[in-house]
Amino acid sequence: MRRPRVRSLASTAALVAVLLALPARVAASGDAPVRVGGAAFPAWQDAGGAHLRLQGAGLFRWGWFVKVYAAAHYLDASAPGAPPEADVARRLEIACLVNVSAAELARATEKLLARAHGPEVMRSLGDRLARLRAAYVGLKPGDRYALTYTPGRGTELSLNGRPLARVEGADFARAFFSIWLGSRPVDGGLRDALLGAGAGPAVRARSRG
Repeated sequence: MRRPRVRSLASTAALVAVLLALPARVAASGDAPVRVGGAAFPAWQDAGGAHLRLQGAGLFRWGWFVKVYAAAHYLDASAPGAPPEADVARRLEIACLVNVSAAELARATEKLLARAHGPEVMRSLGDRLARLRAAYVGLKPGDRYALTYTPGRGTELSLNGRPLARVEGADFARAFFSIWLGSRPVDGGLRDALLGAGAGPAVRARSRG
């Protein structure tokens, strides 16, 4: 009688392992808000005179169990399907799920940008990147950072709806958004989720670590 029980436990363990290895994917439904990692993201937002449509959202984990943040990517509704490098209005909203210091954010930004771009690009960002990093403040669960790019106006960093800094240049926006949307992102699965890979905007939880 014990052998079937052993096989049953083994089968259950194998199923759990498979489920953990697969990124969860839930399609957005019409204009309803999308929820991921306990954070809700509206289907539409307005910024800088542009009407922005949710493209996708994802959950960034460290390892299997530590949920670090939920993120959502919005794109100008008049430019559907525009690639990440296009000079169009877009927003990345990040809902923090853990405590993160301003120093940790600054170090992560520097590391990820340096990994994605060469020394020449980093030099071109120079003082502009320093200004943005200087505006960072520590985050606690429930806080939301938003990066909003408006052509001709630049990239605005805001915390819980309060503007912190604005940095000029389409080149700066391309470089900074590439941390999540570029060819060498913080996580490939999260990038695909934010870009709404597949049929329509989607939510995709992805593990890292």
